[in-house]
Order: sequence, then structure tokens, then C-alpha cells
Amino acid sequence: MEEDSLLTFEEISFILYDATDTQYQIVNLFHPGFRKTDIIRISPEKQLILFNGNEHTGYQHIYKRHNPIMKAAAWSESGSLNESTKFSFAHTPIIYYLIIAEAIYCPANLDKNKNKRPEHFDLYIGSYTDPQNITNTYRLLLYKDTKIIHNVFPEHKVYHKFKLINGFNLIQGSTGYSYEVANLKVTYQFKFFDSNWNPRVSVSVETDRHFKTEKWSYDILDQHGQILKNVEFANFRKETFLEMHDRATNLTYFEDLNQLKKSIKKELDVMNYKPQ
Repeated sequence: MEEDSLLTFEEISFILYDATDTQYQIVNLFHPGFRKTDIIRISPEKQLILFNGNEHTGYQHIYKRHNPIMKAAAWSESGSLNESTKFSFAHTPIIYYLIIAEAIYCPANLDKNKNKRPEHFDLYIGSYTDPQNITNTYRLLLYKDTKIIHNVFPEHKVYHKFKLINGFNLIQGSTGYSYEVANLKVTYQFKFFDSNWNPRVSVSVETDRHFKTEKWSYDILDQHGQILKNVEFANFRKETFLEMHDRATNLTYFEDLNQLKKSIKKELDVMNYKPQ
């Protein structure tokens, strides 16, 4: 985390002053965030402040790293993939961020021993049970001596439906699709990227709703995006299909891609191909 990406003293002072505006006390009123210091919402009971931020702090940071439909990832120095913990798919962004933050924020949960950056933040650690009756431990980081939320996130991967494949160090990108209305055919496409965000594998899923078939294939790409090898992964009949929008936006959540990843890893190992 770069120091200059956090809130400055002046920005903290501005947010605290802006938070005194009575408009933020209007129940269920959300404010669109455009600037780094824009306040999106203040929690009703404990007055915790969720501000827009950027990729390193505030709402934007929380959403990009811990929302289940986002593909954020981090690589270690050795090149292995680390996946951040995710909220439940049922946890609506903004609303549940503040619900959970309020549940965690209390003097008994203040943890000074595990706080790695006490000069910047106050750390609270506590448990919350969601409406699905799933209990998890959460961490809440507030800018020191304020109620401004730097980050809130689940500590354990209880909401992860599918585990990482050991040695598979590529991250999945977003999914796009095309629809041939007359033929009832939908083709989904997405790529896997290396630690430098270069595309290394391109996946195609062709569905035929008339004949109820589905065909999966993928191309292994070189560093210039050229196809090194095409692999026919699966071809089978299917009785039901997910709605196109759900499948395109949340394919990782709805479908287990572990067998696909194992197949890709096997091909890469045979080719002795190691994406950087």
C-alpha cells in the first residue's frame, strides 16, 4: 500500500467536516461518489463514515478487493496467486459493509496486538452472523481516532464456493457474450491473465439452447497474444441454462471452474510454459 494513496490529514479533516451536513442523516439516502473524499453514506447508529476513496482505501478498495463478482487478486514475489477474502454474494455492497462495520465497532473489539499500522489505523476484530445464519470474523480498519472507514472485510473464506488450484497462478478476467437470436446460441468468452495482466489463456463457452448442448474450449496464448495451442475441453448435453446476464457477470460465482483450471495447468505443464 502506497502511503500517498491513503487519506491525507487535510482530506481526513475535510471528510469529518463534511460529515456534519445533516443530509447524511437521511435514512436510505445514498450519495454517488466521484471524488476520493466524497461521502457515500454514514451508518445510522454509530455514525461510521463510508467514503468513496480509491483502489487503496475506502469504498472503492473494499468493493474491488472483496466483492464476490470482482476478479481482484495479488501475486507474491514468487509468482503464486493470492486471492482476497470475499463477502457473500447476498451481501449488498454499501448496505452490508456498514451493517457489518456497525456490528464490529465496539470498544471490546479494538485489537492493538494485531494492528500492523497503528500509526494510521484503529483495528477492530469481531464476529457477525448474516441473514443466512453464517458466522464469520471480520476486520474493520478506521482512520486513527476517527470513524472514517479505511477497510472492512471477512477474515476467513467461508463464502468461497471453490478453492484455488495449487500451482494455477492465473487470474480470471471479466466475461463477455454474444447472442445469435435466430439460432438460440450464446457464446461466452473470458481470459486468464498473468501477474503482469497479459492474457495467457482465452476460454470460449458455446451454448446451443435448441439442441441443449454446451461446448468448452480454450486457446493457450504466447506473450504477444498469439495462439500456441487450442484445446477442446468439454462437449456435453445440458437441460437448463443460467440467464445470460447472470452467467456473464458472475460466472465464477455460479460455476465450478476447477476442472477447467486443472486442464489448463496440465497443458501448461506439458508445454513447460510458465506465464510470468
